Amino acid sequence: MLELQELLARLQESDPPRRQKWSERQAALNESWEEHRSYLFKALLQSTFAVPEDVLCNRCMVKAAVVKCDTCSSARHLCQGCDKTVHGTRPFHDRNAIVNGHYLPIPVTTSLGSNGEWEIVGN
Repeated sequence: MLELQELLARLQESDPPRRQKWSERQAALNESWEEHRSYLFKALLQSTFAVPEDVLCNRCMVKAAVVKCDTCSSARHLCQGCDKTVHGTRPFHDRNAIVNGHYLPIPVTTSLGSNGEWEIVGN
């Protein structure tokens, strides 16, 4: 409580802020953006493109995930069997393959086969 009172006292003693021109506000905004841009960019890359270590299938919770679906909400990471089961009836979902720690987009007609190779499925 004491800190709040000290803060209020300091605010009352200080001069009120002067009105800034639009150009000054824009310059301050650009400076602030420059300070935070790299942090925001790294956070975006980390959340969107980096694959966490040892990702398990969100459906069976047993096998390693090989596909990430951007459309599915409950099962984003899927193993090859669950991917075929889930996306056999959902051909328009946007899926990405997990390859060497990165996500790579794959066509809707592609799935990981039992031999570990990517193959064309469907009609």
